[in-house]
This record gives sequence, C-alpha cells and structure tokens, in this order.
Amino acid sequence: MEIHTIGSSSTGNCHKIDDSQTALLIECGLPFKKILSGLNYDTSDIHGCIISHAHGDHCEAINEVIAESIPCFASTGEISLMRAKNLFKKDYSDSRLVTIVAGKQFKVGTFTIKPFNVSHSTPEPLGFYIKSNHTNERLVYLCDTSYSKYIFPGLDYIMVECNYDETMVENNEQLNKKAKEHILTGHFGLQNVKDFLEANDLSRVKCIHLLHLSSRHSDAEKFKKEIQEEFGKPVIIAPK
Repeated sequence: MEIHTIGSSSTGNCHKIDDSQTALLIECGLPFKKILSGLNYDTSDIHGCIISHAHGDHCEAINEVIAESIPCFASTGEISLMRAKNLFKKDYSDSRLVTIVAGKQFKVGTFTIKPFNVSHSTPEPLGFYIKSNHTNERLVYLCDTSYSKYIFPGLDYIMVECNYDETMVENNEQLNKKAKEHILTGHFGLQNVKDFLEANDLSRVKCIHLLHLSSRHSDAEKFKKEIQEEFGKPVIIAPK
C-alpha cells in the first residue's frame, strides 16, 4: 500500500492511500488547487474520500471533491455540522455524500473501512481502520483526538497525529489555562502516541506516519528519533 501525504497541519490535511487497485483520499482539508497539485492534476483513480470531522482543515474542499464525482463519507453528526456551517453549495444526493456509522464497516473498491469513535470537539468525529483486500495490508488513521480506547490487530501502517510535546505546551507562558487544556484534550501528543504504540502489536508494522505536528509545540526530529529508537520502526514525518 502506498501512502502519500499532500498536507498535514492545522492549516490543512489530505492524504492519498493506494493499493494499486483502489485509491482513496483521507480528508480534503486543503485548498482544492493544492490537492490537485498533490494528485498531479489527475483525480480519475480516486474512488472516494473519507472525512474524520467537520473542521475546515479536514473538509475544506468537499464541494470540489464531490464535483469531481468522488463520493465523500462522514458521520451523521459531522455532516449535520457541515450543513449548520453552510459548507455545502448544493443539496447532495446520498450517493455523493454518504453517511457512515462508527463500528459499521463499508467498502470502497478493494478497501474495507471500519470507522470508530474518537474524542474531539465536534459531534461525531471518527478514526478509520482500513484493510486492503488486494494486498491484505491494514492501516489505522487517527487524527484530532487525545487518545484511543481501541487496539487494532494486524497493522502494517500507522497514521497517527503527534501534535505536541507535553513539556513544550506546559512551558509556553503565552498560553492560558483554557488554551492549554484545549490542546491537551483535543489532540494526540508525543506521550499519547507512545502509549498508543505500546498498546498495539507492531510486529507487522512497516512504517509509522506522524501527522499534524504543531508549528509551535512540536519537534519533528525529536519525535522521529525517539519513536524510531523506542519501537524499532521507520518513522515518516508527514509534510505540512
């Protein structure tokens, strides 16, 4: 399975995964021109787009993605929030804007996707456990959540937010208590990531992708070095 990050930060998130039979977008939270550029201006192989939640940095380009005849998948709560924010330019049909439910798997081409609940500041945010029925590889995607209450069997790839270093947040005197709490309870930090990796069987894991690093409270080289040394797996820092 190939994983290509077009962008991953607080300014926008979009990834492409491809098992040579099916290509899928995870998030569409960048200006569509940047997404197109990241796809070499070719969307013909994209079978769908799964969206974790309704914040703009995860769904900004949803209208343009749907206009390319790419169905978008999100939970009822997140679609309702998108509507409340007047995000949609049209009243899309169920085949173009598809409701998905935590715990209920669905298929897009050769991918079987099982959404699961995560903890964030929107009504019904999701993470995704994805299996390629072509390569028999499994991937988990976790972003914009402070923890995971689940473990995932047979993982080959891990895409997980590593937004901040807890010490850097605590030592930032420019942040008030409320701002610090928002960061610490709404996003995955370095220690959270280590705890998550420790809880899962990594024996099959080929690569760990660290996503959505903060511009103020992260240290990419430190994160990469510590996780590679502690878990013995290659680490890729997702580009912003």
